[in-house]
Amino acid sequence: MLKKMLLALCVLMLFSTSHTDAGAPRYYAQLCNNCAFGSKIEYCVKCGKWTGSNYYSAGLCTNCGFGNKRDYCVKCGKWVGSNGKPARLCNNCGFGNKKEYCVKCGKWAN
Repeated sequence: MLKKMLLALCVLMLFSTSHTDAGAPRYYAQLCNNCAFGSKIEYCVKCGKWTGSNYYSAGLCTNCGFGNKRDYCVKCGKWVGSNGKPARLCNNCGFGNKKEYCVKCGKWAN
């Protein structure tokens, strides 16, 4: 009984902290304060080009976003905690279904 309760709690925590799209968890990549400082946040985490106001949110697959893995900066690997900033993809890196792939490992993220 205790195992079932713990499992249910873990599943609830996993899905409550991630955005869900059609039932599949979607984890958003984050940047630490240093990597997002000033205008650094406006650059694509994949190619480094300026994103401007037209950008896509960088995502993580379930493996790279599982547990507390999503709380690490996708650029430098430092812990972001509650101060994380959303990582962006430029129009080229996020065009079409490119935005649906994990920015860390390249696997399908949706």
